[in-house]
Amino acid sequence: MKDFELEMQLRETLHESADHMEADDAMKARIDLMLNNQNTGRGRKNMWKRLTVGLAAALCLTTVGAFARGQLAGLASSLSTDDMQFSVEQLQKDTAKIADGLEIPEAMAGYDFREGAVTYVDKLDEEGNRFGTYPELMADYGDGAALTYTAHAYDEELDGEHADKGQYYEGQPREEREMDGVTVSYQADRYIFLPPDAQPTAEEAELEAKGELYISYGTDTREEQTFQRVTWQQDGVVYQVFTDDDSVTADDLFAAAADALA
Repeated sequence: MKDFELEMQLRETLHESADHMEADDAMKARIDLMLNNQNTGRGRKNMWKRLTVGLAAALCLTTVGAFARGQLAGLASSLSTDDMQFSVEQLQKDTAKIADGLEIPEAMAGYDFREGAVTYVDKLDEEGNRFGTYPELMADYGDGAALTYTAHAYDEELDGEHADKGQYYEGQPREEREMDGVTVSYQADRYIFLPPDAQPTAEEAELEAKGELYISYGTDTREEQTFQRVTWQQDGVVYQVFTDDDSVTADDLFAAAADALA
């Protein structure tokens, strides 16, 4: 993954759920994000994938009831180079928009802070109308953005006690650990990124329907990746660290969470 400073602006992240899922099914995030400029470089494309995964994880926590009522149907986020901060000190000041006491580590699991921003995420209904906005931290650590760290204030629609925790499948890598009195949850998800006019295979479509695969559109070529993440809640803030770097292990992600909790 390249740096955030490449000129990028991401628009209209739409979660396709109402047409593909029944209200009583466990919610599975499927995001279709379109870039403002189709002639994109790898840095912009990878930032798109990080936002796709980050927003997908947030939508995995959305309540079944919200979709059944025709309310929350998607999330949209944009990022400007003007939003970027390249020091923890400067980015720390921006986190006041999210919550008091939110700390940004100088390093996580041995990876040094590189850059980050506080972005604004819009909640969209099924017709694409915005009905709410919240700020979210996104910070990169390590060369090539080995780790991405996100945080947003607890939101009842996204994080409430009735929120569905996603559709897990047999054999999916999952683990929970107690760290300083906080439950930190790990899981890994398979992603396929396709060009806008491409179609998944019948097998891939079946795996997506079973909740064993995420399919998203917007890349120039077909790509397959596994994203790992850890998530936790503390003091009214929901945190996440994720990666698509195959060299990063589950233990590394738990170590990153420990650094954030320290």
